Parts: sequence; structure tokens; C-alpha cells
Amino acid sequence: NEEERTRVIIMTTDNDERAETKPVVELDEAAALAASHDITIFGIFPDREKYESDRLYMYDQNLRDFRQSIEQTGGQVYEVTRSLDVDMILDDIQRDPAMQAAQVTTEYEVDLPQIPFVCLIVFFAGYVICRYVRFRGVL
Repeated sequence: NEEERTRVIIMTTDNDERAETKPVVELDEAAALAASHDITIFGIFPDREKYESDRLYMYDQNLRDFRQSIEQTGGQVYEVTRSLDVDMILDDIQRDPAMQAAQVTTEYEVDLPQIPFVCLIVFFAGYVICRYVRFRGVL
């Protein structure tokens, strides 16, 4: 049933756009789209100390823009600090009413190319074995 599904996105970003090109969807547009589909977004913003020093002057503005976009979906922005780490933030998000559903589906996206890397290693090992066997005159 569609109404029983959890409709939550947890986004972590520094909200710092350095690309020379215009993004496909701006943050405020994405938040408005999420709000129109009853999707709550929770935002995790990096600690001020982790922000790049050459961009520190933009920290407050980026955080303010991020908070404004996220809060229009009914979500909340968490700022990671020494006293509030990511595990504590996730625990708090789990207790939010938006997370209360009969079934919760969690999806993680990891930027590590694990499967292609393993395939490459297997292919390379096979290549080395074939070269060795051929060099020894077995084939």
C-alpha cells in the first residue's frame, strides 16, 4: 500500500556548488518536488571545522539555504559537531514520526566500484595464469 511506505530522504551535503555548469535540479526545486509528493528530507550538514578553508566565508549562507530547502519538506537539518555525531543524528531521525511505518526500506549508494574492481582482478589473474602456462610451454 502506497500510504504505508516511508517517504524519507536523508541527504548529506555541504551545499557548495563548484561546477561550471548548471545542475540538473537546484536544491530548492528538488525540495519543492519532494514536498509535493509528501517526501520528508532530513539534511546532514558538515561541521564548520570540516568545511574547506577557502570556502568558509560561504558556510553560513550555504547552511541557511540548505535549511530553508529541507524544512519546506517538513524535515530537519542537523549540523555535525563534536557533540552531535552522525550516529546520534541517525538515531534521532529514526524516532521522527515521518519514519514510523509498517515497512522501512533502506537503500545505500556507495561510490566504490567494488564489482568492476573484482572483475578486473579476476580477469588480470586469469591473464597472468594463461601467459605463465603458455610461456612454460604447456599450451
